[in-house]
Amino acid sequence: MRRLRQLPMDVWFEPLIIVVLLVGYIVWYRTTPLTETEQAALAWDNLRVTIYDHIKLTVVATVIVVAIAIPLGILLTRPSMRWLNPIAVNIANIGQAAPAVGLLVLFPFWLGTGFRTAVVGLVVYAVLPILQNTIVGLRQVDQRTVEAA
Repeated sequence: MRRLRQLPMDVWFEPLIIVVLLVGYIVWYRTTPLTETEQAALAWDNLRVTIYDHIKLTVVATVIVVAIAIPLGILLTRPSMRWLNPIAVNIANIGQAAPAVGLLVLFPFWLGTGFRTAVVGLVVYAVLPILQNTIVGLRQVDQRTVEAA
């Protein structure tokens, strides 16, 4: 008789944590006496809009970062463009080196507040890891495989 393979802990642990936090929130919300302002802020209609805005912000920033970093990483691994690699990576490092609080204060002065400013901030911070991982991943492919392709 075959034994069922046990699922690794990371497959079920994160969803379990999310369920526990959601149940904890629901129990807390139903048992805690809230003021009218707190009820308005924590009502499902308000939370639904906030969650939707967060997902929209995340998806837009992710699409922009992937559209910038992956093609740039592919380009920088080509033999004719390798000389640009240090320049591009150092420019992307600026986003990681700048203090987050400083950028969050300066961006609203430059771009105003709102969706666009949040997307720009997320893109600035996310380009370097995607770019670096694309470059490293492509460099680790065996040259014989690249030539065969």
